[in-house]
Parts: sequence; structure tokens; C-alpha cells
Amino acid sequence: MRFALSPTHNPLDRRRFGAASCSITLERDGATTITVSGDLDHEGVMEIDDEVRSAVKRAPGRIVFDCSEVSFVDSSGLRLLVEAESMAYSASGRFTLRRPSPQLRTLLRISGLDELMIIEGPN
Repeated sequence: MRFALSPTHNPLDRRRFGAASCSITLERDGATTITVSGDLDHEGVMEIDDEVRSAVKRAPGRIVFDCSEVSFVDSSGLRLLVEAESMAYSASGRFTLRRPSPQLRTLLRISGLDELMIIEGPN
């Protein structure tokens, strides 16, 4: 079963949704913010997986995974979120998911991940 976060999403139409990208920022409070944009589908996750893993491994403390610019998430994207959270906690850090869309919140609720993750912001 595939969970689509947008009723008009076509994974082959890259003109509108584009592949994933991410930027890494070290905040003044010491947190590392990973801002992700685009589609967190199989292709998108493959594009950013190494960069996200490297950032989580190097981060000294709290990881903030900002999803405010994510347009679509499938099971590959959920896997990336779960693995990033697990890596952060293994390194004695904290993991916060920031500004997930209403559709991603629904997917997190359906999968039960909303009970396991710290989630900030309504959208």
C-alpha cells in the first residue's frame, strides 16, 4: 500500500514536485537543523540519504528535521526519518521533527510514529 500525501502527486512529474534536497545548519543553541525539501520517495531519499546520515553522525546534540518544504512522503521517507531518529538517540542526542504537513502528520499517526517522535509546529 502506498500513502500519497497529495491527491495530485505524480511521482513521474518532476516539473512540479522535484527531487529531494537538504541543507544542514548549526544553530546558535547547538542544534543541527536538517531542512529537507521536495519528495521523500525512493528516488529523493537516495539523493539525500548519505548527507542526512553524515549530518546526524557529526551532530553534537539535538537534531531538528525540518519538513516544512517536503511535498510528498512514502515508506522510503518514513524509513529515513526513523533511521535518523534512531541514530540521533544512539549518539545520546535528541531528535525533533519540525513542521510536518497535515498529510505527513496523518501518515505519522497511521503508522504510530507520532507516539514515538517529538513533533514541533502544526505545519
